[in-house]
Amino acid sequence: MTYTKQQRMQVMIITNRPNTVIDSVQNHLRRGITIVHNAEGAYQHDAKTILFTVISRYEMSELEEALLESDPNAFASISDSVKILGRFYEPKP
Repeated sequence: MTYTKQQRMQVMIITNRPNTVIDSVQNHLRRGITIVHNAEGAYQHDAKTILFTVISRYEMSELEEALLESDPNAFASISDSVKILGRFYEPKP
């Protein structure tokens, strides 16, 4: 459990429902989210919003639950982060 709490993952979420996704993620996890407005889907040319956050591997199931309840059609890309600079909230045990 300790090891997965130390592994950081970068999450990019592409959604049509950014406010709903943000609320759900922040209710499940204590994480900041960066919003990139005015993205466009290449296939149907519809408006999208990109959300970025960093989580621990331990929080992966909470993120999945948050996305399923807020936007089951969201696209999420999750990759290991090599290094994080700046503040990253560490919950107290």
